[in-house]
Amino acid sequence: MRARIVIGGASSDAGSADAGTDAAIVEYSDLPYTSSGPPEPSDCLRRAGTFVGPNDTGYTAQWSPTADYLLAGTLGALRLLAVNLDAESVEEVATFNHPEVQVYGQWSPDGKYAVSAGQDVRLIRIDVEPPMITEVARYTGHTQAVIAVAWSPDGQSLLTAAKDGTVRVLAVDREWGSLEERALSDAHVGRVFAVSWSPDGRHVLSMGEDQTMRLLALDAEAGTLTELTHVDGADWENSVAWAAGDRPVLSGDWGLLNQVEMWSVDVAGGTLSSQGVLTQFDHVGVQVLEWNAKGTLLAAAAHDDNRLQLFSYAKHHFEGLGSLTGWLYGVHAASWSRAGTHLAIAAAYGERVTILDVRDCLPIRKP
Repeated sequence: MRARIVIGGASSDAGSADAGTDAAIVEYSDLPYTSSGPPEPSDCLRRAGTFVGPNDTGYTAQWSPTADYLLAGTLGALRLLAVNLDAESVEEVATFNHPEVQVYGQWSPDGKYAVSAGQDVRLIRIDVEPPMITEVARYTGHTQAVIAVAWSPDGQSLLTAAKDGTVRVLAVDREWGSLEERALSDAHVGRVFAVSWSPDGRHVLSMGEDQTMRLLALDAEAGTLTELTHVDGADWENSVAWAAGDRPVLSGDWGLLNQVEMWSVDVAGGTLSSQGVLTQFDHVGVQVLEWNAKGTLLAAAAHDDNRLQLFSYAKHHFEGLGSLTGWLYGVHAASWSRAGTHLAIAAAYGERVTILDVRDCLPIRKP
């Protein structure tokens, strides 16, 4: 059996000679995707440094794409943390105050800027020598707090999702210091929990409290976000990961099932097709679906579960590598280091960022 993911342009059957010339078609075989099942508990995940702040919870912990720094979002602040992997230490070196709200932070693809999202959206410049965070621009169009944000692959736009039920695309102008709304979708009813760009930056997946996953097409010139299709679920749709290559889109839900589901996407045909369930958690809220940069490792975790699950991926097969049990703090967010050897984890309970060394979990590569 053969299937396809079509990113832009016209769809065609796999192997057809009349595929659209402007489409990037990734063909893959051996469907359905296979999995060894949830990973067994293992001591291969080793704690290698912790930062503990004064607040009740942390919301994000994202590794810089260019250096050993983390952005950690918490209540009313975004913290810049310096990580020393050799000394297994994590130190706060700068703070950006974003008062009275939950703060979600994300680096730009080049590591020079970031976004701090709370009641509004703020573009910030980050310097590390000396450590300094400077506000560059602010967007105030959402009517309720922003709870998800994502940079476009080219670093020129932002996706924002909020409790007001909208998904918005903001144009980023670093030179002039501006954030300008370019497109808006209000297809969801209730809060929008997660958003993800397609690898080419032309489409969007959004996940909502209304138990739907929605596929949207962006027309930047016309300034529109148009729904192509949506899938109704049994629970809140809470997290999503859309990666390049032959990897499936992954979605995570919150409620009765608390499972990670695999999907193929045909944007030209406007379809989302389930390829089965990868794993399931015992307690509510699949919060983390995080690929490493090479697309060979996946970390999955839930808000109220006591396990962090680690998988390897190759040739449409997921292999469970290990799980960290006894995780008493839940998980709000996770991020891979540049080398893919460590994970940064933001706890759901307590302002706590933990570094995990995963090298003992990794498959041994044959020479």
